[in-house]
Amino acid sequence: MTRQDAADLLGVGVDADPQEVQQAFRRQSRRLHPDNGGEASQFILLQRARDVMLNPADATQMKAQISPAPSVKPLLSYPVRLSIAAIRHPHLRSRALKTWIAIIVGLPLVYLIAHELFAIVMLPLMVALIIWMVIRSR
Repeated sequence: MTRQDAADLLGVGVDADPQEVQQAFRRQSRRLHPDNGGEASQFILLQRARDVMLNPADATQMKAQISPAPSVKPLLSYPVRLSIAAIRHPHLRSRALKTWIAIIVGLPLVYLIAHELFAIVMLPLMVALIIWMVIRSR
């Protein structure tokens, strides 16, 4: 778990001081603790996030011990995880929106550039978009 992931789970900034981290942990644990109806796996993740934020050296040591094989899955699930976190934490909404916009705009552009169709396809679309915006503004 990275420091950014831990901060997102706790709902604090990456540079939060230990007191903020503890307050956020207590606030989240009231909701996620298994004795209060939460799931044990979510509470364990919350504890790990607290440990990462309070002891970054331990987190890197723990990461070196675990070190799973490289995977694309976390990269693909990041926008979804961020959107779910943004529901509970309004300060993450702008980051979630920017991430989805980058994906929606970026993936087609990467595809078109990779297939050398960018100029052929995008030029007429851009012209059509400009015409549509001019007509709509009248």
